[in-house]
Amino acid sequence: MNLVAYTDGSGTMAHLPCGAGVVVYDDGVPVLEASRPLGLGTNNHAELSAIRVALAITDDWRHRPLTIRTDSEYCLGVLTAPRGPRSDQKNGRLIHLIRLAMEGRDVVFEFVKGHAKIEGNERADKLAGLARKRQQVAVRPMVGAP
Repeated sequence: MNLVAYTDGSGTMAHLPCGAGVVVYDDGVPVLEASRPLGLGTNNHAELSAIRVALAITDDWRHRPLTIRTDSEYCLGVLTAPRGPRSDQKNGRLIHLIRLAMEGRDVVFEFVKGHAKIEGNERADKLAGLARKRQQVAVRPMVGAP
C-alpha cells in the first residue's frame, strides 16, 4: 500500500500570515498530521509549503510510494512541469527545495476539488487555517503612542 498525503495551504496576501496543513494516511488510516505556521506569505507559498511539509514528515517512509493530493492547480503545474522556475522567480527557491526532497522517491500528485467534503482535504484545510490564525504578527506602535 502507498501513503496518501492531503496537503493544503491557508493564506491571503503576502503581507499577512499563512499556514500549512497536512494529513497522511496509511492504507486509509490517518497516521500523521502537521500544522505549520509559515509567517507572512501568499496562498501559493502556503500550498507549496504544505507539500514540502508532507515530504519532510514522511521521509522515514521514503521507500514507500507517496501520493500527494492537493487542491492547488498552481502546485500541480509548477511541480510536474519538466523544469522548475529560476530560483529568483516567485516561489522558485521553494519549488527547487521540494524537487530536491522528491529525488529518489516515488511521488505522484493528484488533484482533489477543494471544499468538496473530502475528509483528508477538509482536515488539511482546517489544520492550515489553524496554523495561519495562531501566528503572532509583529505590530508596530501607532505614531504618537506611548
